[in-house]
Order: sequence, then C-alpha cells, then structure tokens
Amino acid sequence: MAAETKIDSFLAQRRNMVEAQLRARGIRHERVLTAIVQFAFFGAGKKAGAVDFSHPILAEHLAAGYALVLLRRAAERLAAVADASGLSRAATLKASVRQALGTAKLEPGSVFCRTLQRGLLRQAPLAAVIEGAHGLFNRDERQLAASVDLLRQTPAR
Repeated sequence: MAAETKIDSFLAQRRNMVEAQLRARGIRHERVLTAIVQFAFFGAGKKAGAVDFSHPILAEHLAAGYALVLLRRAAERLAAVADASGLSRAATLKASVRQALGTAKLEPGSVFCRTLQRGLLRQAPLAAVIEGAHGLFNRDERQLAASVDLLRQTPAR
C-alpha cells in the first residue's frame, strides 16, 4: 500500500512537471507528453519534491525548444520596438541570445544544436535574431560569438 502511494506521488510529480514545464515551453503533442509521463525520463530532483530529466537527449531537445521560445520572444520584442535606437536593439539582441544559448559551448551535431538549427530554418524571425546578433559579442564573449556563427551555418537536414 505504501509503495503504491509512492508510485502515485511520483506519477503526480511527473504530470505536474509536464504541465508546468513542457506545455509552458510549447510542447503540445499529446502522444509526446503521455510518453514522457509514462516512461522513466525523470529522476529524483536535487531539491526535495523536485523532478529532473534523467535522459540527456530529451533534456537537450527540451532545452533547445525553450531556447527557441526565448528567441521568439526576442523577435517579438524587437518587432515591437522597431524604431528603437541601434544601441537599444543591440543590447536586446545580446541579452536575448545570451539567455537563449547560455554560456556553454554549442557542440556541432548535438541534439541541442540540430534542434535549434531546424527551428531557425522554419521560423525566419528567429533566424533574423541570430543574424542580428552576429558581430555583437566581444572577446570576452567568444563562446557566444562561436555559437552564433555555428547557428548561422547551413541548417541541419
């Protein structure tokens, strides 16, 4: 009986994570969401009551999906302030790309990179954000500059 309660609790945590994190990031395919809840893609989180991804490929794919959401928001902000000064646009581009891509090295061929490239190929405003960020990062931000350059290359097929 206690084991069933623990399993039910873990299933409830997984369902809550799907609602709070996956749907919020734009993942809407019911079959994908059901598979994520039913299979062991989650593990115990670092904090009490938290659940983390235990599957690295899924984690990379979801992180890339969230990065695309952040780039979409940046494209919308830039469109809303089309008449803003060049400095304001540059600052918005840099901050948005920094938030979306993070500071880790973007590995060519990784699930994260390929998912981003496919998203940029399908959504021209997002590709315009990456294109606009080209050349904005200084020497101290070489990693971000390299990530932007990589994403500007031929998209994944």
